[in-house]
Amino acid sequence: LGSRRVRCCGVGARMEVGGWAGEGGGATGGAGGSRGARTLTAKADIAANKNGPHHTVYWVRGNPAHDKAKKLGLDSGESKYRDGARYQGDWVENKKDGFGTLTSPDGTRYEGEFRANKRHGKGTLLIKRGGKYRKKYTGDWYANKRHGLGVYFYDDGAKYEGEWNMGKRHGRGKMGYTSGEVYEGDWVDDKRSGLGVLTLTDGNHYEGHWHNDKKEGPGRFFYLTTRKMYEGEWADDVAKCGVFSDLPFEVEGDSGAREDAFALPPCMLEDADAVVVDAVDSVRTWRLDQLRAAGLVDAAPASASDLNDEELEQLQLAFGVVDVRGTGVVMGRDLTDVLGALGISATADDLAALLDELGADVDSPITFEDFANIMALLRE
Repeated sequence: LGSRRVRCCGVGARMEVGGWAGEGGGATGGAGGSRGARTLTAKADIAANKNGPHHTVYWVRGNPAHDKAKKLGLDSGESKYRDGARYQGDWVENKKDGFGTLTSPDGTRYEGEFRANKRHGKGTLLIKRGGKYRKKYTGDWYANKRHGLGVYFYDDGAKYEGEWNMGKRHGRGKMGYTSGEVYEGDWVDDKRSGLGVLTLTDGNHYEGHWHNDKKEGPGRFFYLTTRKMYEGEWADDVAKCGVFSDLPFEVEGDSGAREDAFALPPCMLEDADAVVVDAVDSVRTWRLDQLRAAGLVDAAPASASDLNDEELEQLQLAFGVVDVRGTGVVMGRDLTDVLGALGISATADDLAALLDELGADVDSPITFEDFANIMALLRE
């Protein structure tokens, strides 16, 4: 032929050398020979197409050591090529598609489902350490990324089991750290964010809100060693204000009385609940100002200051139906009656959603200001 075309089917690569012979001559005998060469090439292409299950297909790659020695005019004894990846499994139109096993040059191996040459579906990734394989990740994949439900094994021995989103921990998940601590709860963008429980090695644990991998918002810390509980507000992983009390109930893992337990002195404040409510409100305002200054939250949303006098009076009258002593505080469970006084019929789900917006629960004290602020938001 006036040109040579070499198809390396077993290697999964093709080398083309030269161009087609001119129409005026060549070993093919002109245009007719050219058409014959094209026909042969088309048949070779069809024969080399990979569809369905195949035995192992190998790839080769260049050897930089050989190329460097050649440039220096040395005989390195190195091969021009070195082994590349190898794949055994299903193909669709020359692409890995279906179930298969792909082994990389460094020994990393993936066993599972593929789509269009990418890890996609269910599969397990294994790495080679000390001549032995061990799991790195097993679970769901999407376009070569961990996505869905899966278990990831860290090099230091830690393990995460839960939901993933495009390669990041996202959703509900459980993380066991090498220290022995365990976190179970919500994740956002690879960080602990939302509601979660952190259990320490001594059994003490925190349950509450998280943001950006830190305790943030309302939460409770249980001290099993002293049978005490702190409940209050957290900011940037630090307890800011709250109530320290004896454990009011049995906690899982608690074995009862402890030698290091101690009695709390009586609280001498005239109105302890009001003090805590004011302190929590101050901390939240301070923290929100910090986050706004750092550009981490938007400008101030609608608040009670955006309500007119008539609207505020209506809210005060409704609030007073429950707060008959005029303390300015009601319990979370009482908001249903307050809303009812406004002519709003609230279901249990509605109440739960409202309390969630306030970062509170049915046993939390709610100030009139908090109530008015959330009503201003709902009006939007």
